[in-house]
Amino acid sequence: MAGKMTAMLAGKELAWPMAVLYWAAGPLLIFSVTAAGVSQWRVRRRVGGAVSGRRGRHK
Repeated sequence: MAGKMTAMLAGKELAWPMAVLYWAAGPLLIFSVTAAGVSQWRVRRRVGGAVSGRRGRHK
């Protein structure tokens, strides 16, 4: 997005690499946030069961 704003301020059209990065950034951001959430959930599930003495839903 910074590249897009810079190009708009300079009054130039985006080059194709910038356009590819612009369209790829959204899905990559969504995937990385989802992967981080799943990773934290797995850690909390693993550690939380051992600390509290509960095993969770599954044995």
